Amino acid sequence: MRTKLLPVFILLLATRVSFAQTDSRVMIDTINQPAIYMEVNMTEGTVKDALDYYFDSMHIAKEKGKGFLIKKGLPYVLFKRAKVDYMQEYLDFYFVVDSKKQKGTDAATIYIAAATGYNTFITPDSKQWSGLKKFADFLRTNAFEKYNVLQSINDLTKQLDKQRKKLADILKQKLETENSIISDSTRMVGLQDMLIKLQNRN
Repeated sequence: MRTKLLPVFILLLATRVSFAQTDSRVMIDTINQPAIYMEVNMTEGTVKDALDYYFDSMHIAKEKGKGFLIKKGLPYVLFKRAKVDYMQEYLDFYFVVDSKKQKGTDAATIYIAAATGYNTFITPDSKQWSGLKKFADFLRTNAFEKYNVLQSINDLTKQLDKQRKKLADILKQKLETENSIISDSTRMVGLQDMLIKLQNRN
């Protein structure tokens, strides 16, 4: 039985690994260009934020459209003249990120294309392609995860700050209440003494 299940398990594992990243094509400025395709369990917005964070660490800002594209927005995310992990030269990197509808966790689809210049995209036959695949895998397994951890740390830090402030307010209120109790207790003793004296006059 185990012998029969082993080939099925290997097939499923191979399918899962190959599905993590595949060679594909993506539309860039009306032309289908070679690209790496992959999916991640992140929202579209989080993926774009993670890309911004990664390239911002190299002081590279994403390109903005010109003319009417400024208002409409580019159909892809573009970072120009960047030397990324696992790549030996400066390239222009194009990312097409979309949400993937599915039940359960959020997911996004990502196409990654790279060019040495305008409309000069690297292909699966080029020597840079293996580096692009390694870079794509690095994003999926490292850079995106790192961004998620940093965001979790930031969110937790904000939550802790709120809790500390709340605790400080509680302690302040506690101190004020204690002082009020002491003051009222002292006043109570004084009033009781006054009452006793008044009663003793009779």
